[in-house]
Amino acid sequence: MRIVQINSVCNKGSTGKICVAVSELLSKKGVENYILYSRWKSDYPLAIKYENDHYARWQALREKVFGTYGFEAKSATKRLIRHLEEIKPDIVHLHVLHSHDVNLTMLFDYLREKHIKVFWTFHDCWAVTGYCPYFDMLGCNKWKTNCNNCPDRKRFSWFVDRSDEMHKRRKTMVKGLDLTIITPSKWMAGVVKESFMRDFPVKVINNGIDLNIFKPIVHSDSGLDELRHIYALEGKKILLGVADVWSERKGLKDYQKLAGILPEDMIIVLIGLEERQREKLPKSILGLPRTKTQRELVDWYSLADVVLNLSYEETFGMTTVEGFACGTPCVAYNKTASTEFNDGNTCKIVEAGNIVMVLSAVKELLTFGQKELKQTCRELALRQYDQKDVFGKYVALYSEQWGDFNSDLRIILGVADVWSARKGLPDFIKLREVLDEHYLIVLVGVTEDVQKVLPKGILGIRRTQNQTELAQMYAAADFFVNPTYEDNYPTTNLESMACGTPVITYRTGGSPEAITGDTGWVIDKGDVDAVANLILREGHKDRDKMRIECRKRAVGYFNINRCFDRYVRLYL
Repeated sequence: MRIVQINSVCNKGSTGKICVAVSELLSKKGVENYILYSRWKSDYPLAIKYENDHYARWQALREKVFGTYGFEAKSATKRLIRHLEEIKPDIVHLHVLHSHDVNLTMLFDYLREKHIKVFWTFHDCWAVTGYCPYFDMLGCNKWKTNCNNCPDRKRFSWFVDRSDEMHKRRKTMVKGLDLTIITPSKWMAGVVKESFMRDFPVKVINNGIDLNIFKPIVHSDSGLDELRHIYALEGKKILLGVADVWSERKGLKDYQKLAGILPEDMIIVLIGLEERQREKLPKSILGLPRTKTQRELVDWYSLADVVLNLSYEETFGMTTVEGFACGTPCVAYNKTASTEFNDGNTCKIVEAGNIVMVLSAVKELLTFGQKELKQTCRELALRQYDQKDVFGKYVALYSEQWGDFNSDLRIILGVADVWSARKGLPDFIKLREVLDEHYLIVLVGVTEDVQKVLPKGILGIRRTQNQTELAQMYAAADFFVNPTYEDNYPTTNLESMACGTPVITYRTGGSPEAITGDTGWVIDKGDVDAVANLILREGHKDRDKMRIECRKRAVGYFNINRCFDRYVRLYL
């Protein structure tokens, strides 16, 4: 099976991180998958960029001039379809498609023609309207029947209102699709059921986060006290707000109003503000730009006493969940999806725009036992928002479509900076012909040119973006195969053993020297049948003891400090 996700970004922002989390789960199950994206740059090895940023800006201009939001970008969509033609996916999972990067008619015509199963996650309401990603603040319900005379038209079309035509095009483009819609909240699912897409099946899957990153930071073991000191926050109760883009929709004006009635022992901290916005803030609001790292954001969540989510329109409410994961309770408005967090303990829901009620809810949360409250928040996040569990539901949906993924699948890993005949690329292709469907070959370091010659059953991955990711791939593999024809002393063999994965290599150069009978096997050069027979013979055996021996040998003999110490002794 091959699965492709399409999104505007990869590994950036909430939707980009969702795509990568799903992709990693699929890869661990041995499912060949890719992410096609259009904006900014990603080093994720399974990501393919199909549009440049300059082109996207030009298409944005065209759409605003002609009022054709979502129906320009023909050249980019042709490139996107070419990638789909090369990959030949069984499932396409759509995410955000309104970054001026796709022509909806062209893409959906292709998906319909090829009879491809489509999942589409609605991260906002754009798919069911003529123009708008949100409509609640506008009090507009025209999307339920026919969009026209759009009250927010000038944001999307400078000269003409074509919301009626764009809405009709959307209704036409989805006809005949094998489509399942996924929403991150019950509220968003309710919107779909009142729209022209009401007849398509809808699944509610909340967004999830990485709970290994978003977790409570203990003051005594971190720089939280230093952070408090740097910003002169000693003795202050911190009310935290976080947004990628601060606007009226996110409640920016309400935070400013709240600042006017705060007691002296409280302060609001807003993260994600632009410089021009920070300049206009009152003294009782500390305005900061986006954090440079997720760890910095986690520090602020952990330092805060209460997270404020005074947004008027949310399809989920990621900041609320990130706060829970770091042990911090929330106050949110009774608007759109935010109401679904209402449990009276970890989150207080108040009337939208009622600043007095916001302050009252904050004070109430501060009266609770803080240690117990932090634990309750964290337990809620563990129970409902762990991305491994949440995005595992995506994988379960794919599995429903195509049957259970093969739990007996064995992964054979190869790693190279440059794949060539010298590195044994033809040998891997021949090995694929010999092995059955219970084995998946994964090659890391594959270029676009090499990707074109790989047969089905070999998953080609570009270089990993960091050593941690590469280590995870080594650890997930059942065998590391290194059919090199010329190599002094391949580091990849050592890396594999360090991750507990046994090595199969050729009897060439220095490649066999690190391998013992407890850590791998050495095969005569070019004998692919012998490699295949060994894998078939050993494939289903319990290799826990062998994994332990691999790790023990790597630590005992190939530890970097020990090796470099030998250099030093030579000098002396």
